[in-house]
Amino acid sequence: MLIFGILCIFLSLDVFVCALEHGATIRNIHFSKVLTYGVIFALCSAGMFLLGHGMSMYIFGRPWATFNKYVAIFVFLILGNGMIIYSFKRGKFVERLKEFDTKEIIKLALIGGLDCFLVGVGCYYMNLPFLMESFVLFLIVLCGYMIHFYIGYYNGAGYQKAYYFLCGAVYLFMSLSLILKLIRL
Repeated sequence: MLIFGILCIFLSLDVFVCALEHGATIRNIHFSKVLTYGVIFALCSAGMFLLGHGMSMYIFGRPWATFNKYVAIFVFLILGNGMIIYSFKRGKFVERLKEFDTKEIIKLALIGGLDCFLVGVGCYYMNLPFLMESFVLFLIVLCGYMIHFYIGYYNGAGYQKAYYFLCGAVYLFMSLSLILKLIRL
């Protein structure tokens, strides 16, 4: 469960970057709006995780368990490499003032939930209680979004590249740990 808690924190880093950027561009803070958008991100992340886990359970099931191990390793390798490459390619964020836009937030939450979906597929192999996992993910995303929104509001959004690189490194570590677990079996 500790591994999944750590994974949830790093899985939420793209949401944290989004919150930093939103906090850095908002002129007036309304706690209710920040809470609403945090809940939107948290629901999308937890829902996509559950969807990925459920599809993996349905598609792969127990007869395909060996194949699912390779899928999990592949998912974490792709996510890790993609995040590290993206951290180097990403340009400097320009802080421009704008107001809250619900449609943009929902679109970003769904896009950010794609990695949660893939991790849900990969976590099926880890045999963790998926309802508890999604609840922990919901809480971490909600709290992290709100904290990072205020950090972005008061300090700007200067650490996005480091967040993406760190997230990619954790995904690569997870794939390495799954490979080592597979070799021992």
